[in-house]
Amino acid sequence: MNATPIQAVNARLKSQASVAYQQAAIVANDARATYLVSKWGWEQTNVSYYAVIRRTEKTVLLVKVETQHFATDPMQGGYAAPLDKIVAKPFTRKLGPDGEVKITKYERARPWDGTPQAYTCYA
Repeated sequence: MNATPIQAVNARLKSQASVAYQQAAIVANDARATYLVSKWGWEQTNVSYYAVIRRTEKTVLLVKVETQHFATDPMQGGYAAPLDKIVAKPFTRKLGPDGEVKITKYERARPWDGTPQAYTCYA
């Protein structure tokens, strides 16, 4: 039985998503620091990673690091993993009771569990 055009497209997208996830997982396994991850956005889901430089009982010193994206399909998204490349100056934030950190009024970061994070794209 031949696949319908929609089934063929869905199979292709599933295959591309699997490859993107595997590529991001390889980079994630190479990460040597403790990271926080933030997923935020309105019409798209952005993923940001922050390396923990120093932690006290109440605060953390963080630095934003570059995110490597592995696209599943143009204009659709894929998976993201952190790279060991600093992209901003270090900053200090209060540490929440569950390990959550308020980065900005619209962005919160949580401890990263080491798995690639899904993101989406929009024009």
